[in-house]
Amino acid sequence: MLKVNKLYLVLSVLVGIMALSIGGPYPYLVFYIFLLTIFLALFHIIITRHCFDVDIDFKRDYYSTGDQGECITKINLNLAFPIPYLKIDGEAMRYSDSSYSGEMINLTADENKWIRCNIVFRKRGVYHLGRVEAHVTDIFNIVTYVRKIDKNVDIKVYPRLYSIKDIDKGGRDIFLEKVDINSTNEEQSVIKDVRKYRVGDNLKKIHWKISAKFNELYVKNTETISGEQYVVLVDMNKKNYDFSGGLVEEQLIGMAVSIIDNLSRKELDVDVYLNKKVISLNRITCRQDFENFIDFMVLQISDGEQKMTEFMHQLIHNFHRSHKILLVIPVLDDNITDNILSLKDSGYDLAVSFCMEDAKAFDNKARLERMMIGCMSLREMITDAEI
Repeated sequence: MLKVNKLYLVLSVLVGIMALSIGGPYPYLVFYIFLLTIFLALFHIIITRHCFDVDIDFKRDYYSTGDQGECITKINLNLAFPIPYLKIDGEAMRYSDSSYSGEMINLTADENKWIRCNIVFRKRGVYHLGRVEAHVTDIFNIVTYVRKIDKNVDIKVYPRLYSIKDIDKGGRDIFLEKVDINSTNEEQSVIKDVRKYRVGDNLKKIHWKISAKFNELYVKNTETISGEQYVVLVDMNKKNYDFSGGLVEEQLIGMAVSIIDNLSRKELDVDVYLNKKVISLNRITCRQDFENFIDFMVLQISDGEQKMTEFMHQLIHNFHRSHKILLVIPVLDDNITDNILSLKDSGYDLAVSFCMEDAKAFDNKARLERMMIGCMSLREMITDAEI
């Protein structure tokens, strides 16, 4: 797309009118100078408009929320002809600085220039950062050629995976299956038989007594007898996140995927329910399922309309009382605390994780812990200062 300096056009027309009206060699000389300048400007633009290229370079093509990535915009001139005015306006630069309106540079013959900027990826998603708009202006500042370039640079931003502690629930590690003869919960799996160890088998499944007896490694084959063991309910009600600019939402999603990652690494099956406008169920039974889940969460937005208490009561009858139900919520208020205690009285096995810390949240946390319900804030859960 070409843009011509309107003031110069108006002056050229006025000079032409003057030359026609007055006549004589000098007015026509001035008019011809104006015309020649326009032709030289057009010639310069025609020569240079496709003789430069732009590259967008990131060190990686994926990040986690909160990460900072350096973007290098490389402008390469492949012609022994200068470009005195080149304005670069890139999508990556706008993400780096919301007030950015372009950067003016000049290129001498066969010169390359780099523009660096740092982007903090605060929200999950796919960022299209390869679009650049280049404005090339001739030496007389009369004609500008606008060239739109798309280098197809897509950066995927995943939820942050925190290094978390195991949540303590009633004095027990809820991430480990332990046999408790005094427990009201039914055992979830039984040993069906044993077989010889094969390369790649989980070492946790080795039957040490039989292995010692036969002086050869044997592993246990188990089978599930009462359905899924863990259920994670994630509150993605949109009203919870209107006030924080997305910070609390990203913390909650990061907390949820970190808990699920912890369970998955221990080879425990997890059903994940998202409190969205259309309720989403994701079943995690292996590491590939988890990889698919975290990829799925990149583009999920909090658009739920139900309160978390309504969401819980809508689903609770689908769960066996032996299931471990983990609630991931932004705020631990009185209403949800009362509902959790009510479900505990009905025989359900629950634990709670929440993001926002205040005096009311810790009062309710104490109420839950008195009833042997595991409860942790995100800050208490992570193992180092990541938030």
